[in-house]
Amino acid sequence: MDMYSTACKEALTAKQKASELHHWKLTEERKFEEAKHSEEVALAIAEKERARSKIAMETAEAANRIAELESQKRANAEIRALKEAAQAREVLDNLARSDLKYRRYTFEEIEKATNFFAESQKIGEGGYGPVYRCYLDHTPVTVRVLRPDAAHGRSQFQQEIDMLSCIRHPNMVLLLGTCPEFGILVYEYMANGSLDDCIFQKGHTPPLSWQLRFRIAAEIAAGLLFLHETKPEPMVHRDLKPGNILLDHNYVSMWIDDDQDNESMTKIMWFKVYKIEDISDEEDGMEHKNLSKKKIGLSIRRMKKCNRQ
Repeated sequence: MDMYSTACKEALTAKQKASELHHWKLTEERKFEEAKHSEEVALAIAEKERARSKIAMETAEAANRIAELESQKRANAEIRALKEAAQAREVLDNLARSDLKYRRYTFEEIEKATNFFAESQKIGEGGYGPVYRCYLDHTPVTVRVLRPDAAHGRSQFQQEIDMLSCIRHPNMVLLLGTCPEFGILVYEYMANGSLDDCIFQKGHTPPLSWQLRFRIAAEIAAGLLFLHETKPEPMVHRDLKPGNILLDHNYVSMWIDDDQDNESMTKIMWFKVYKIEDISDEEDGMEHKNLSKKKIGLSIRRMKKCNRQ
């Protein structure tokens, strides 16, 4: 009986121990699963951090490359700016040394523009040589070519270059360029012919309005005043008349000389201006100044008498 009771107790004890072991096993399995899940979460977080770190590193590298490129571009731009500044200074220094006030054209450029001096582009024959109309630098111009046998041509040519390159006025001929080796001068082209043509409506030109006539008269007077008050030496125009006043496409007046052989020459730029010191004596120079003023009056009187709008 005692043995049976002892066996029952041992069986009950063994059953309790088995139950406790089973409970411990379940607890340990749950802990293991929780640890495993925590590890997986940690690994996922670590993977995300690695990916984020990789992206950050790639972004930083890209930013560094962009910064290096920008720095290189800035350095290249600075170098280019320095070169351009140096070139600009060199050009300005060359201009200052050469005192260049007009463009120098090559003979080939003049030949190409005039179609090798074609007769179809010839607009007249002056006392110093033929005159052509053409385009240079996309601008309509008049090209005057000095004849080799022209009397006093070379001295007059150089005198005209020296004179026109030193004076600037809205109503005086604009010397655009020259080819000194071949005695060629390039002036702006005047589309509306001479004031004399417009006054007498030659070529069926429309009559000048009073507004235009008053403006032209004021321009002539302003140009003449500019010449007479030029410093250090005043200048005079020795042949001021309507035939020697040209009008551009906006009817702005310009002065010319009358060295021409036919009517087509009325659209040729030519300028006859002298320093008073170049005239034989000072009294003669003053007489020319007074004569120029009188000729302005005659020109205005002619514009007043002729047909008008």
